Amino acid sequence: MEVSIAKKDDFMVSLDRLNAYEEFAKFSHNEKEQIVKFIQYAYHIDSPYVRQYESLNDRFSTIARDCPIEDNRVFAILAMNGTKEDNDEAIQNDILLQSYIDDMVSCYLSRIQNNYKFELYITYQLLFSEYCHRLRVKVPFDIDEDKALKAIETKNKIVTPCEELIKTIERYRKDIFGDNSRHADIADKKVARVRPEDYAKMAKK
Repeated sequence: MEVSIAKKDDFMVSLDRLNAYEEFAKFSHNEKEQIVKFIQYAYHIDSPYVRQYESLNDRFSTIARDCPIEDNRVFAILAMNGTKEDNDEAIQNDILLQSYIDDMVSCYLSRIQNNYKFELYITYQLLFSEYCHRLRVKVPFDIDEDKALKAIETKNKIVTPCEELIKTIERYRKDIFGDNSRHADIADKKVARVRPEDYAKMAKK
């Protein structure tokens, strides 16, 4: 028997606070408040829907009943069903709508719900990149053999922490995004375009 979910919204982040993030501020829709509520019901770790429904399909269908969205195109995107428009203009509009919603979900999972974990996740990625950069630098051919061997030995010592870093990065990615690989990729690409010092400013929001 299905357990009835009490509508407790204490876990939710206010729309005013969410609008401090570009991903939410730029989204304009007459059902924006309801759409943002749907996202939080679907992904917040303390959401009763997340706790009760491991299956995303079951979760989405139940949320749709309790938090209805009239725009079928928006609901199809939120439920990861895609849309089925048959003309070029409608398809382009759907691509833009998909982009807005994906940006909000990836932002919510990374910089709002899991901001501290996400900062560590990015830090480990940067550290891994630094290690790889060191490994790719060739040992100069014009140094003596002892120095060359020492340089190669140092590189070999870097390989082990690199392997451990990969495991750590994958673990944080799973903790933050779960099975939402598309949203993880969106967050990663956004951060890749930002300098580390700029990201530090973003993380303080």
